[in-house]
Amino acid sequence: MKPIIFTLGGCILYGMMNVIAEQKLRGFNIYAVYVYSYICMLTLSVILLYVSKIRGEEMCLPASLHDFGMTIAFAVVFFFANVFILKAYKDATVFTVTILMVTVPVFATAFRMAFPGGGLPNLNQIIGFVFAGLAVFFSIRGG
Repeated sequence: MKPIIFTLGGCILYGMMNVIAEQKLRGFNIYAVYVYSYICMLTLSVILLYVSKIRGEEMCLPASLHDFGMTIAFAVVFFFANVFILKAYKDATVFTVTILMVTVPVFATAFRMAFPGGGLPNLNQIIGFVFAGLAVFFSIRGG
């Protein structure tokens, strides 16, 4: 149940973030927005890491060179994914950007298949991809 609650919470917050990006941050340089955002994220991350340590929670931090490299790769991908999304808001609306975000699971599955042991999508996932494609198609046609 916890993963579902966290996922829904993340979706709600991403939805809020998309509206803020469209309505309030559209006119600003996206890299300036990132500087402020990442300073805030770094501060919150350090505080929450410290709170986790005080509470005695188990912490597994990236330690090997491979783990560090994957963390850096994640950060680079995260940065450019956000750059593309914010750049989309320069010429698009929340509706256009968020409806295209329906395709994220399709791409996530494709990338997961590229990793060793990723496997192929099952029938339920394939049906979900078809519905995601139809949702994008009809929403763009109707919007």
